[in-house]
Amino acid sequence: MPGAGYYVVLSMLKVLSVALLGLMPVAAVAQDVDWDSLDEDQINEITGSITTDLYHEMGHALIDIMDLPVLGNEEDAADIMSVFLINSLWEDEWAQQVMRASLATWAAIADSRGEGEPNWWDVHGPDKKRIATMACLFYGASPDTRGDFAADLAIPEDRAGSCPEEYAQIEESWGGFFQQLVDAGAGETMVWEEPKEETPLTDAMKEEVDYFNSILTLPSELVVRVAPCGQANAFYDSSDQSVTICSESAQQVIDRL
Repeated sequence: MPGAGYYVVLSMLKVLSVALLGLMPVAAVAQDVDWDSLDEDQINEITGSITTDLYHEMGHALIDIMDLPVLGNEEDAADIMSVFLINSLWEDEWAQQVMRASLATWAAIADSRGEGEPNWWDVHGPDKKRIATMACLFYGASPDTRGDFAADLAIPEDRAGSCPEEYAQIEESWGGFFQQLVDAGAGETMVWEEPKEETPLTDAMKEEVDYFNSILTLPSELVVRVAPCGQANAFYDSSDQSVTICSESAQQVIDRL
């Protein structure tokens, strides 16, 4: 499975930043992406970053479709599911590159917005805390191979020591439910909605859908699409069981390259 190009996260102060798309939408991006002007590394960086957003929304979808128990905030649970899916489905090299690409994008967004007082009444937890948790869990899933990842993100040594146990708890909680889908075998329950225009982003998201269908079957159909939304975002709609990746998200990544 292809992954994003390797880009080191800018700094820890920037890394622990904005939450996944769908949490804090970004204003609309007026210009269309000139995909022909981008090189392979740039395209991989864009698709790798947005893949994590897809997996976050997949977390919401699985919670809804499988009626999974969630103790606490569902947004936090979807964050955790995205880390679990990336770690479980991607080879380590690609998994690390996807996580780095995503964190670099969120870092740039946070840097452009500046620091502010968290909205403690928001359904989402403080952004810095959420992404710190995701980084810890991802490192904890394979500490023997992700030492550089932890060092680059400056995960404190005392926290890093607890990350493997934290991930083990997640695997125990989510692993059995995910295994049910895998045990059901390959299927066609993830439905790709053909876009009005094919781009490297739509190709990458379709590849994700095809890959999921090759290894698992959901209890019911889930539609996945890439479409313009007027803003950089991604969301799960339980009314029609669909995940939408907003095409404007590509420009958001380009803006920080």
